[in-house]
Amino acid sequence: MKPRTAVATPTDRKSTVISGASRAQRPLVAKVLSQSGSLWLEPTQDETAEPTWLAQKFIAAPKLPVQFYMDAGVFEVDVSGRGSGILVPNRHLRDVLRAKGYAVSCREFPAGHDYANWRGTLADGLITLFGQKQ
Repeated sequence: MKPRTAVATPTDRKSTVISGASRAQRPLVAKVLSQSGSLWLEPTQDETAEPTWLAQKFIAAPKLPVQFYMDAGVFEVDVSGRGSGILVPNRHLRDVLRAKGYAVSCREFPAGHDYANWRGTLADGLITLFGQKQ
């Protein structure tokens, strides 16, 4: 999926969430919703690249005012031995973000890379990030 090239930019970043196959600029968002994020896939899209590249970027960077919701299926594992699975890099980034002091909600569900689960976890993520209206 290609990133969108013409997108309206909101003026209030606190009410903006980024999700999906997105590559937003960090000043635009205050909330990140990641469903089965391919965090091992670096911008070069080299499948043999370092699977913790994104976590390393967060380790090296100053903390930003961003809140995270992340989820992954427990069967989204690397069977090739290259480190390109989804579950382990998501757990690693979760730990790095929490160590840096970010607000991170992370859930795992008993499935693989599956639209049926994302349908429900999308709502979970939005509620986690924005709360419920009473």
